[in-house]
Amino acid sequence: MDLDIPGTKTFLGPATIWKRILALLLDLFIIDFFIISSFRDLISRVTGSSTAREIYRMVDDNTPAIKTLIMAFSIIIILALAYFTLLQYLLGQTLGQMMLDIYVVDSAQPDAGTKEPPMLWQCILRNLFIIPVAPFIFIWAVDPLYMLFTRSDQRLTEWLSNTKVVERFIL
Repeated sequence: MDLDIPGTKTFLGPATIWKRILALLLDLFIIDFFIISSFRDLISRVTGSSTAREIYRMVDDNTPAIKTLIMAFSIIIILALAYFTLLQYLLGQTLGQMMLDIYVVDSAQPDAGTKEPPMLWQCILRNLFIIPVAPFIFIWAVDPLYMLFTRSDQRLTEWLSNTKVVERFIL
């Protein structure tokens, strides 16, 4: 017996905020586990049991240990930026986003239900929040606030890069 039920319809819509936050937390856990943990021994050997004040003095005195720390932190930052940028460029999503089935897409493309990943420059621009130095550190505050005070469901860097995070909804 044929019930003549119409096929399901799907569309891409803005990803829910809780999925986006959880995906970011999962990605940060992955970065901590695979990237930062590789440098923990080096950092603890260089800093020892130094307090923040002693580390500041090391920076101020420009000791050789600081050069090692700067190199280690630079590598960590580059690898973290590469993680977000390359996965979003090549696959349209990071590992955390894969677990929650959300995608990064070019918001300028017509919404035909496709999940085409953005271009490389867009992925780099949208992930500048990873860099923890001025002026990029100001993005940490402005980026989420922009999303809260606009109707676009986009962070500031997403708006600037013309990208958005979407999920597939089934009707």
